[in-house]
This record gives sequence, structure tokens and C-alpha cells, in this order.
Amino acid sequence: MARGSSRTLGALDSSMQETKKEELGTWDSAEPGRATRWLSHATVPWWIAGGWALDLFLNETSRVHADLDVGVLRRDIGAVLAALSGWEYFEASQGRLTRLPTGTLPQVHVHSLWCRPVGTMRWGLEIVLDESDGEFWLFRRE
Repeated sequence: MARGSSRTLGALDSSMQETKKEELGTWDSAEPGRATRWLSHATVPWWIAGGWALDLFLNETSRVHADLDVGVLRRDIGAVLAALSGWEYFEASQGRLTRLPTGTLPQVHVHSLWCRPVGTMRWGLEIVLDESDGEFWLFRRE
């Protein structure tokens, strides 16, 4: 998925009707500290991913970030979504966004969830789903 401030996808809403680009909303350029607050009740490991992860490693901001990526092991996604009560989640896959119904887990082929507080049009987090084998993180190559 391309990175940048113009991140939009063709989308499907819960009734499977095509959604217009302007209805998708915009990305909140949140800093990593906000993820710490948002996920303060998560009982499983999660981490900052993407461009912010590189900046945190370098201890400097290299560019303006259009979004905030958080990595999670797929096996732990239920606990992370429970920590984000009051949010809505959309599976991002193959150029489409599909609402993830409350209480369900992402489909196996989905590796990204776009998340925002209910009632807003501003995306707060992209959750990147990573695979694991027991205690080992598995690299997934697309």
C-alpha cells in the first residue's frame, strides 16, 4: 500500500455499496505517544511500525508522517481491538476497505486494519497484522 498524505482506497461499506473517496475521511497525523494512550488497556505486545518506528530508532523526526502504524501479532488482534473500544475497524485489502463487524476477527488474507474512533471521519491508526509461530515473529513478504 502506498504511503503518503493522499492515502485513499476504493471502499465498501457494510452494505457492500461503493463508497465515495470523500466519505473515507482523512488521516490524523498522530504521534506515537497517542498510540500509547489509545492502547493503554491492551494486554498483549504491540509496537510502533512503519516510518515512525525508524524515526524512534534514529531518535529524530526525518519527515512529516501522514499516519501512525502499529504492529500486532495476528493471534493477539482480538485483545488489541478490545482495548480500542469505541473505535471502528476496516479491513484494508486489495484496494478496498471493508467494515469489520464488532466481535469478529480479520480474515486470514487481510494484513492491515484502518481504525478510527466511532463518529469521526479521521483515521487514527493502521494496525499491521504480523504472523507468528509460537514465540517467534514470522516475516511476511508480499
